[in-house]
Amino acid sequence: MNGKAALPNEIASKSVKALLKFSQGHYTEAEQLVLDLLREAKDDAERYSRYLFYGEILVKLGRWEDARGALMHSAQIALNGKNDRWLVLSHEKLGDLSVLEEDWFGALHQYRYALRKVSSDFDGSVAERLAIKANAVQSAIRSRVLPQDTSIIPLTREYASGNMVISFVHRDIFLKTYFARCLECNFCHDWCCSFGADVDIQNVEKIQQRREEILPFVRPPEGEWFEAEYEYYEEYDGNQYTRINPQGPRCVFISKDQRGCGLHRYALSKQMDYHEIKPLVCILFPLSFGEGILSLAPELDDDSLICSGSGCSAYQSIRNELEYYFGREFVEELDGVEKEVLSAP
Repeated sequence: MNGKAALPNEIASKSVKALLKFSQGHYTEAEQLVLDLLREAKDDAERYSRYLFYGEILVKLGRWEDARGALMHSAQIALNGKNDRWLVLSHEKLGDLSVLEEDWFGALHQYRYALRKVSSDFDGSVAERLAIKANAVQSAIRSRVLPQDTSIIPLTREYASGNMVISFVHRDIFLKTYFARCLECNFCHDWCCSFGADVDIQNVEKIQQRREEILPFVRPPEGEWFEAEYEYYEEYDGNQYTRINPQGPRCVFISKDQRGCGLHRYALSKQMDYHEIKPLVCILFPLSFGEGILSLAPELDDDSLICSGSGCSAYQSIRNELEYYFGREFVEELDGVEKEVLSAP
């Protein structure tokens, strides 16, 4: 590359060559041509189509992780451009990739997410195609996955809270226990808040807007509260997230000179519902979610959580929070699942 902007006919020529190489199975050569085109893209439409094409080439090359990155990049462009048609196509392609990987829960999640983004102005064939794919994957889960992995329990329907949707639950949330009365603990020193946490972009904006008010409730800041880079993730509000920066051995938002979360204390001092300011991941800990499954956070799943093994179950400790986010019907169904799990031999 000589640094000069490519002329339209040069771009068209490279596009044709890339398509030709792709159709002939010369995927490595097609990849190089698409990378050149990406560097020369002038607007979102060009970048989007080329990242989508790049993802398809990487799939053919068997570089599935790289392909996922390219397709996620296309979804980020679609999100920034507020283009639901692009977003639907990106997530359909992500679902197709998950099928190749035999990640059935991931595929079902991607197809269903795409379906939720289909609006009335879409061609009806789009929703029909996605529904067929979602139903096929759901059949695969029932016939292939669930008979072999009885720890995953299907729910009667999807339960949604914002972008977070749950349709399966891991049985261990009813069985694994931990010391849930955190502020009564005298041995962990806020160990579970040592590593920072994921936080969605909307939550970051709320915290930053109240920065001066929050400062007296948290440890003295030694740097930025959040990592600068955001990543795309459709299950968080705003579809983007970053991480809270820990300072030393503690989360930056640990209360100043006290135990517990300074954001929580700030909310209480303002008579504010702490759900409005405290990160979702922190509120639901030690539960986690992803690809439609409610499960244990890794720290409780692998027993590295310092207080695991005593107290009540993860589900019972977080039941009220689950009701807040997903509603009464959700916890009533989980109550029924819990009874079946606990009564099983």
